[in-house]
Amino acid sequence: MENQVKMENQNFMTKYAYATQAFILVFGSCIASIAAMHVLKYSENILLLSLTAAAAMVTNALCIAQADIKITLKVFYGSLILNIAIIMFELLAA
Repeated sequence: MENQVKMENQNFMTKYAYATQAFILVFGSCIASIAAMHVLKYSENILLLSLTAAAAMVTNALCIAQADIKITLKVFYGSLILNIAIIMFELLAA
């Protein structure tokens, strides 16, 4: 039973990999641009701006290179958490 669930989950991930990558490209870039906007508006901190840009670039590069979807999702989640943390930091520090 567990093997069947794992197999169905893996088939689902590979079946919708291209749609997931398209979503990651659009949504990740939108969140990263909002984070960059807040950094430039409130603090102009080059380090935070570089972190935001680097996180978005790594995620986009994995999507464009069509890397394994599991790795791409893990990097996307990390990028999303980092960018949301930067947005919260900038909003609370303002």
